[in-house]
Amino acid sequence: LEAEKDLMWIAREGLKAPLPEHWKPCKTPGTGDIYYFNFQTGDSVWEHPCDEHYKSLYAAEKAKLAKRKAEERRRAFTPGAGKTIGSGSGSTPSGSGGALKPA
Repeated sequence: LEAEKDLMWIAREGLKAPLPEHWKPCKTPGTGDIYYFNFQTGDSVWEHPCDEHYKSLYAAEKAKLAKRKAEERRRAFTPGAGKTIGSGSGSTPSGSGGALKPA
């Protein structure tokens, strides 16, 4: 949960979301399980009618967050910082041509 604390606003918003027009919560006889019924269309669903919207929103925001964090990591990591790679002369140190000579 700590890793996704930046996305908790979606869960809070989803929990507070009102039912769309014509939808009402209903209970099944006997078990009392909750389902949602649309009195205009006759549709019924087990999940809140807005759940799919919030699942899609979560996936999109999670992808944006991951992209942003990857970009921050990329900017923070600079390979070879402070090092000079190749002088452009093609020679080895002290002009030895790669051969070691005793001192």
